[in-house]
Amino acid sequence: MALSFLFPAALVSTELACAFPSKGGIYTWVKKALPGPWGFIAIWLQIVAVITMMPAYLSFDAATFSYSFSSNLANNRYFLIFFILIVYWAITFISILGMKTAGWMNTIGAFLGIFIPVILLIVLGTIWYFTNNRTNVVFTSKALVPDFSYTNLLFLAGLLFSLTGMESSGSHTLDLKNVQKNYPRAMILTAIIILFIGLGAVAIAIVIPKQEISVVAGLMQTFEILLDKFNMKWFTPILALLITCGSVVTINSLIIGPSKGVLGTAKYGDIPPILAKQNKFGMPANLLFFQAIIVSIYSLIFIFMPNPNTTYCLLTAILSVSYMIMYLLLFISVIVLRYTKPEVHRPFKIPGGKIGLWLTALLGVLSALVGIVVSFFPPTQLHNKHYLLYEGTLIGGILLGSVII
Repeated sequence: MALSFLFPAALVSTELACAFPSKGGIYTWVKKALPGPWGFIAIWLQIVAVITMMPAYLSFDAATFSYSFSSNLANNRYFLIFFILIVYWAITFISILGMKTAGWMNTIGAFLGIFIPVILLIVLGTIWYFTNNRTNVVFTSKALVPDFSYTNLLFLAGLLFSLTGMESSGSHTLDLKNVQKNYPRAMILTAIIILFIGLGAVAIAIVIPKQEISVVAGLMQTFEILLDKFNMKWFTPILALLITCGSVVTINSLIIGPSKGVLGTAKYGDIPPILAKQNKFGMPANLLFFQAIIVSIYSLIFIFMPNPNTTYCLLTAILSVSYMIMYLLLFISVIVLRYTKPEVHRPFKIPGGKIGLWLTALLGVLSALVGIVVSFFPPTQLHNKHYLLYEGTLIGGILLGSVII
């Protein structure tokens, strides 16, 4: 299922970015393909998804950070809210300093907070598996078939969302040298990295029974067990800080990407002039502050939900629906543009001619529709009495983002 979404998204984004490079990214692509407000709706849904993602993303960072001094705080909703607000506003102020500052921060953060921990996780998980320790994953042909039972449907939506984001780089195509050559390379590398990180998830599943995995702290749960097993428990708080710092500093790319895309809509008058105003670093500071205010509001969901895991699932569902609708517009646009603008030079084309185009786009559409449907299935940890609260908050969160359009 992951591959059925990841590769169509990568192929479609690459063709459109190479054929129609612009600062508007998905806004430009959809606007050229579909007349009317659809271009702005697409870029705004991307913004809504990023805004909703931030509390969920930062709750993971907060839970990880708590392992550096007290893992009990991983389930403390007030600690999570405090951490989310402080960190997000701090990163927002850093982001307005421009892309150069964000660039080197992302490089350092990815190396320290992603690659080193994932490599360590894979190595220790492999040793665990092959040294007669208890394993919760049996690698058989039957195990390779996904379990689409009711209890796993919401996690499928989260999985699909974890593979999104490739299209957001489209707003940076004009910043690249030789975009026709370097952009496809970047997309291939990104897909490989995503699949590599997925091996870390396998290590978590091997070590911890699925019913005991914490949605917000599963990574550190696994590291705590592995490091204790190999007499390296002293490294747990250091690793927690490393992952937290690395993860936090890469957030600015998630903040800046969609905002730059929205900025590309300003010349068409689709956003208020006050939000389109740029500072001396060329950044839409007012738009970034507006995002921060909405993120702060969404963070309050942690107060009303029964526990942080449920809140994380709820936020994941809201952003999954928003992002999957945007991807439906993206997959439709690549087909329309191939027929309406055949004269545009496409340095990269989806392989297989028109048959390959249709198969790729339709596979992406089907995956996106599945992601939307399963997002409305509440997590199994939620008691029946909370179902109405969950569904109501989910629909309300989606409407909050849509009403602003």
